[in-house]
Amino acid sequence: MRASPRRGRRDGFILVAVLGVMALLASLLGGTTVLVRAAFEGVQAKSDDLALDGLVRAGLDLAAYELYGLKLPPALIDGQEIRLDAGTVTLSVTDEAGRIDLNGAAPILLASTYQAVGGRSLRPEAFAARVVAWRDRYEPKDGPAHLGAALRPPDGNARLHRREGFRSIGELRWLPGITAAEAEALAGLVTVNNPGGKVDVTSAPLAVLLALPGMQAPLAQQILALRRRPDGPDRILPLLKAQGDVVATKGGGAHRVRLEARRGAGALRRAEAVITRAPAKLAPYFVVEWSG
Repeated sequence: MRASPRRGRRDGFILVAVLGVMALLASLLGGTTVLVRAAFEGVQAKSDDLALDGLVRAGLDLAAYELYGLKLPPALIDGQEIRLDAGTVTLSVTDEAGRIDLNGAAPILLASTYQAVGGRSLRPEAFAARVVAWRDRYEPKDGPAHLGAALRPPDGNARLHRREGFRSIGELRWLPGITAAEAEALAGLVTVNNPGGKVDVTSAPLAVLLALPGMQAPLAQQILALRRRPDGPDRILPLLKAQGDVVATKGGGAHRVRLEARRGAGALRRAEAVITRAPAKLAPYFVVEWSG
């Protein structure tokens, strides 16, 4: 028995409708899959962030414990890799006494440092004079002086007070006369966390040794070789008669810790902190600088 033409058209309409519904469901399923995948990736990224934060904090805590609890020298901690369930963290530790302090260094050391990084905008002596003027300048108590102003010391009636000097190496950007490139080059050699002012030649990197006044490359290499000997400090100082007023052979109380945390194949975080020992009743250690 043959189906009527009207019924054939109706069956065709039904088939088209069913196909349309199936297409709609397929598109909805595809959209749902994309949303689920995006949500999963978001959760995974958040999980990686939390794990990396934990690795960085664990690495910093361990570095502080080894420095101030176990009293290990930075050279024994430098390059240490810590493996935890969440991933790995690698430590790089240096003593801030091995850098040139903007607030404590003698003018001759500041001048030789500027010359060592290839500074040309100022004469080295002029650069040193401007650093000293910045760190020793006075300001009214009612508000900060203009950035370039170096006010005279106060008399008995003036309401002025001495500032704290450079509060961070970033303030070099505001020093009149130097370029951004010079400030960036100096940043790798200077600090504000070596208040004694002298450079510890037992921990200073090669670039800082070469920035010492009158330093020659062969002597700097000789110092690096002697540092590996147990009697190194006693043998180094006699070689540095020309630099004796600006060098020391003793570390300081602040340390720069660079951390590289890894989780899996791709998740990576880098951070850098300067830490100091804290009174036992207050905290295990203080973080005085942080970036990352």
